[in-house]
This record gives sequence, structure tokens and C-alpha cells, in this order.
Amino acid sequence: MPKAQPLLLDLFPNASVAYSLRKLRTAYSGNAIRVRRSSDNTEQDIGFVGNNLDTVALLAFCGAGNGFVTTWYDQSTNVNDATQATVGRQPIIVSSGAILTRSGKQYVRMFQGLTGAFMEKLLNTPIATVGTSSFLVSSYNATGASSLFGLSSTSGSGQYLNQGLDGTSPFNLVGFFRNTTQYSIPAFTPTLDNIYLTSFHTLTTTDRRFFVDNSNSYSSSQSTPSFNATYVLLNRLRRSDIISGFSDLFEFIIYPTEKTADRTAIETNINQYYAIY
Repeated sequence: MPKAQPLLLDLFPNASVAYSLRKLRTAYSGNAIRVRRSSDNTEQDIGFVGNNLDTVALLAFCGAGNGFVTTWYDQSTNVNDATQATVGRQPIIVSSGAILTRSGKQYVRMFQGLTGAFMEKLLNTPIATVGTSSFLVSSYNATGASSLFGLSSTSGSGQYLNQGLDGTSPFNLVGFFRNTTQYSIPAFTPTLDNIYLTSFHTLTTTDRRFFVDNSNSYSSSQSTPSFNATYVLLNRLRRSDIISGFSDLFEFIIYPTEKTADRTAIETNINQYYAIY
């Protein structure tokens, strides 16, 4: 019998947060997501078959209706499960009996506008925003100012580290960082519905690096103070915001140490599963 291949968090452990619709750690015995079905608002956990989302169980549970994600379980060892209890703000994964997929991979769709969906978690251990690396598999379903993820302090509008689309057409993909003043690392204008693998690394207070699909590198030397993030936010810039973005999320991992030395290997593992580039 062939030996099972190590998963991403087997190869590169000690993530602070790890959300995905594929299994990321061999020893992880929990579920991928918890889903509410529209027919009667019943909720059910959905796990994995092998290393993939259990789509058979998901479809059997949701039937011909819609399925909304109420919890996205953290596959790291930290139990930082992202949740959304408000029905009108829960992202969708099954629409009219069909699982949302792109290029054969399932994703969670976040709605846009004032009724937008988002998920969040008060972190069990705060994450220092200097010396941090994040890896994100995502796409955009519409244009406009948007946020894919945020690390935010409890002060809300005052401090955040974030990735999303800026507010000026043609809406470039950027990495945001702010203490009292917002700065950004502009990248490029993404194509709607394309899947992108991006990573955002904060090596020091004056060295931030942003990579797109392993081949495009952007950086900033703008100095800004560091802070400890107490919340992780999906599809939300900061805790004080109401407006969410236009994002479809596949996978999101944060390390509490910068991973530029391992970046290529981590991105290779991710790309081998998603075939992004």
C-alpha cells in the first residue's frame, strides 16, 4: 500500500489559524465546516472523505436548497474556529442544491454590501503583526472596494493588517497595514473569478512583502508600528466595519512567524492541490 503523502501542516506546522475545505493536517480529526440548510435552518457538521470535503454528505444534508456556513473550523492546534451566528451574514457554500465550485474545487462565497457575510474569531492567543506570514487561496466575484481577510485589534478602526481590493478603480489587489494611518502595497488588477494564491509577509516594521501566484513580488518599506491582533476576520477589514467584500474563499493560513524561507515550498504544496498557476 502506498504511503500517505504528508499534508501542508504536517510539513509546515505551528500555524496560528488554518481554514480550508481540504484537510491540512493528518492528525486533525475534526470537521471542515458547520452548515445551516435553508429548508428548516437545521445545522450539521461536514467533515472530510480522505483529504477532501465530504461533498456527498453536504449535498445530502442541504438537498435542493441552500447551505450557509456558520462555523469554519480551525485545523491548526489552536481551536480558532471562525463563526457567524447572524443568519443574514452567513456565507454560502451550496446554492439551489449545487455546491459552489471553481476549477473543480469548492469555495465559500461571501456576499457584498451592507448585508455582506463575514466570519470572525477572537483569537485564543493574539498574533503579533510583525514577523507574520499568511497564505490565501481566493477569487473575486465582483469589483469594488473589498476585503479578503483582516487581523484586527480590539480597538476596531485603529489597527489592522489586511488583504483586499483598494477603493479606486480599477481596484488593485493590495496588502493593507495600519496603525493610525493606512498604507498599502499595490499589486495588480485581478481578473474576476480567477483563483489566486497570495502570501503576505511582515518581516519587520519596514519590510513587508506581498506575493501573487509565486512569480509576482511587491514590497513596502513604509514604517508603521506593530501591534498584537486579537481578532481574525474573513471578508472584513476591521471590527468596526459593516461593509464586507466580494470574495470567494478556498483556504487561509496564518503563521505567527514569518515564512519567507519556506514560502516557495508552502506555495508549491498549495498549488499542487488547486492548480492555480
